[in-house]
Amino acid sequence: MTDESRGGEAHEARFRPSRWPGLVWAVPLGALLVVAWIGIRAYVHNGPEVRVIFPLVGGIKTQHTKVKYRGAIVGHVSEVDIYPVRNQMKVDIRFDSDMEGYLGRGTRFWIVGNSFQATSLSSLKTVITGPYIDIDPIKGKTWHKFVGSSKPPILKRRHKGETFVLVTRHIGNITRGSKVYYRRMKVGAVLGYRYKQRLDAFHIYTFIRAPYQRLVRTSTKFWNASALHVALGGSGPRVQLQSLPAMVSGAVAFMTEGPGRPAPKGAPFTLYSSRGTARDAPSPVAVYYQLSLPGGPHGLKRSAPVTLEGARVGSVTAVRMVYEEHKKRLVTRVRIALDPRLLGLPHTAHLRAPPRATVDAMLRALIRQGLRAERARSTPLVGAPGIVLTRIPGARPATLEAGRPPIVPVVAAGGIKNITREISAILVKVRALPLAAIADNVRVATTHLAALSRSQKTKGALDNLRKTLADVHAISARGRRDVPAILKRIRKAARSAQKAVAGLQKMTGRGGANPGPRAGNLPGTLHQVSTAARSLRTLADYLDEHPNALIVGKGG
Repeated sequence: MTDESRGGEAHEARFRPSRWPGLVWAVPLGALLVVAWIGIRAYVHNGPEVRVIFPLVGGIKTQHTKVKYRGAIVGHVSEVDIYPVRNQMKVDIRFDSDMEGYLGRGTRFWIVGNSFQATSLSSLKTVITGPYIDIDPIKGKTWHKFVGSSKPPILKRRHKGETFVLVTRHIGNITRGSKVYYRRMKVGAVLGYRYKQRLDAFHIYTFIRAPYQRLVRTSTKFWNASALHVALGGSGPRVQLQSLPAMVSGAVAFMTEGPGRPAPKGAPFTLYSSRGTARDAPSPVAVYYQLSLPGGPHGLKRSAPVTLEGARVGSVTAVRMVYEEHKKRLVTRVRIALDPRLLGLPHTAHLRAPPRATVDAMLRALIRQGLRAERARSTPLVGAPGIVLTRIPGARPATLEAGRPPIVPVVAAGGIKNITREISAILVKVRALPLAAIADNVRVATTHLAALSRSQKTKGALDNLRKTLADVHAISARGRRDVPAILKRIRKAARSAQKAVAGLQKMTGRGGANPGPRAGNLPGTLHQVSTAARSLRTLADYLDEHPNALIVGKGG
């Protein structure tokens, strides 16, 4: 049944709007919420923004280049503006909120990875992946303008310490960032270097961090530890190498011997070429002398050893050849430095000043005993030449001559050169001998001896001599057998004579008197008999000690 059939009126349709928007508005509303969330998150998590002026380098990109602190990402580059005329670029950096309060004045910025650094092998990775910006933050109120560097700082953390200047004519492969070692331990680094044209030398600025800067004293010696050194000594060759990285990036090492005073900040030191050269260099308490050698240097150089009776006591500090016009000759002026601590002098272990008077007195005494200086080689033919102080037997009288510094007397030549001259003189004398005539005489003499040995007369004489010796031997043997019996008879006769003398003396009533040879007939006879008895005893004693006297007689 319809509405019409029911007799009712028809109702008109009307539009009623909903309280909620349609689904079509869900998309923009969601996008608005996301944008709001990102904005709130950015406001909450983003930290301060700073501007850094860098030298113009490639590889820094907006929203791509990261900012790191000890390997952790703490920000990113938000904008880059380049100024080609100034060779600079302006980089805006947006940091995370965690960096708030750690970008104070003095914060350092540098670019890592824009070039390969020999001192940092990890820079090879960043060359491939692209550079990033590293920082060294300072706690404090945020500072918004900084000046950065295109190279990493030598010391990435702020260390306490001292900077010293090393002076050298040859810098080798030492460069900015080269390490400084003390007993193979890293204690500092090279900050940089500069060539001083006025001095014709390089000044290397070396930083040594605390507390190791206290090891640097006035007696400290620095050397270039970059290269491989081979040293020849009595125990054989020795190889000196600081480390393999040091050969690539360069290195400096130092040692401190003796007391010395603390070195002031910025104090200059000589940089020696090797450890051996530094060890043998003159000490602050060295005493200097000079000497004049005939002829040229013949290989003698600065830093050559000075030995006293085989022990090293110093080194050569200067060598200069001079032509003495008034004498028409060449001489070599040599300056040497003697270390009193190596001379065996007492009370020299803790010297603070050169003991000139003590060393002079020692040399004067030794020079009076024949001490002289000469040029010689440590090993004949192949050794390096040096100065030898040795005692020369029969040397002419000399003394330590006055001068600035004093002059040590020398000998004309020594070592292998002197030996060669002596051998040459001997050869000259040998060549002067009449060797041909001597050979002819020897040949004639041997011919005569051979003829004499073949002669029948010589053979007969030798046979007679052999028979004579056999007879003498037989007589000697028979005499040795008869000697005991003869001695027995002689001693018996001596005792009988002595008893007879004693009996006669009793008969004459003289007792123990000793009559002289002219005391009368009977006393004289008794005296003679007594003398004969003593002679028999003496003869028996002599034959007992020398039985062969019966054959060959008494020796003179």
